[in-house]
Amino acid sequence: MIINVVNSIGVDGSFGNQNSKNSLLSKVAQTITPVFKPMGIEQDNWPATVGIITGILAKEVVVGTLDSLYSSIDTEEGVNESKVSEYSLKDGLIQALTTIPVNLNEALQNLSDPLGLGVLDDTHSQASAARSQEVSTETFGAMVSRFDGKIGAFAYLLFILLYFPCVAAFGAMMREIGKTWALVGALWATGLAYFSATVFYQIGTFAQHPASSLLWIGVSLSILIASIIMLMYTGKKANGNRIPIITESTCRHCK
Repeated sequence: MIINVVNSIGVDGSFGNQNSKNSLLSKVAQTITPVFKPMGIEQDNWPATVGIITGILAKEVVVGTLDSLYSSIDTEEGVNESKVSEYSLKDGLIQALTTIPVNLNEALQNLSDPLGLGVLDDTHSQASAARSQEVSTETFGAMVSRFDGKIGAFAYLLFILLYFPCVAAFGAMMREIGKTWALVGALWATGLAYFSATVFYQIGTFAQHPASSLLWIGVSLSILIASIIMLMYTGKKANGNRIPIITESTCRHCK
């Protein structure tokens, strides 16, 4: 709820600024973007940070957020004002009917491709890839110019895959294992995501800055190893505090 409100409020106090550079959330993201520089996110790529924040609500929200921000980030304010045309019921019904054959064809194709791997066939064409992913073609150009090539983009995807689970999953964790261990799990996932993405990016760009890459790789691996050791020690300590269960034998020959 807090993220939705901050995403809607603009820096001027207005509402209705969702997924735009004028929202308070975007300004916050621009401030904390340097934290993600070790994994390849530069200051001008602050929309990626907004996607990380909104992804806490649900991972699928990341795609819509990035599409909205990247497709409009280079558009000047006040340009391309849309004119609202008068609604026509007849035209709406005709448009809805024309989509039936297309949607039916897609449904039949999905029966033979339940995992949706067919979308990989569209990667050679930005137009077809954008159409299949339901995003704007301008989004690809903005992402190419702001991510550090394939390595930077993959490092970002690696972080999105591993970091803080969505609020629904986190709520289920709290009910099943309690607030403390749910918070530990969320922090562990986020830390693992950050340092994994950092190590991958620094290895992939090692030739560009070997000294800093070596430093970040060493720090990341050290923190991960220290975290694993701490978790193992905590687990052994918890097992040692368990009260053993002693059952009294009822067999008269065993007494």
